[in-house]
Amino acid sequence: MTTLVIYCGTWNLSPCPLLLFHLMERRVREAMKQETEPLLIPGKKKTFKPTGKKILQSLENMIVMTTPDPLRREFPRNLKVPERLFRLAGIEPEVYLQVRENP
Repeated sequence: MTTLVIYCGTWNLSPCPLLLFHLMERRVREAMKQETEPLLIPGKKKTFKPTGKKILQSLENMIVMTTPDPLRREFPRNLKVPERLFRLAGIEPEVYLQVRENP
């Protein structure tokens, strides 16, 4: 299984981000076919076919805190990490916590 890494910042309409956007939407929708519970998306709506836009909106408010260790980040304790959405998209939540040593 490949791992999809998505940066949820500002998206322009160049082909690569648009391709990743649709790939993530497809992955989540395909995974939802095996689910019995709908996904809760922004607007407090439940769906088995979330759009790419709603998926990204679900990740918009992700907060990552720095730690004394410059190579480590963590989620705030009061943040509800959308682990189910990450799993459906094939993304590990730790992707937000990884720090490259030499950018």
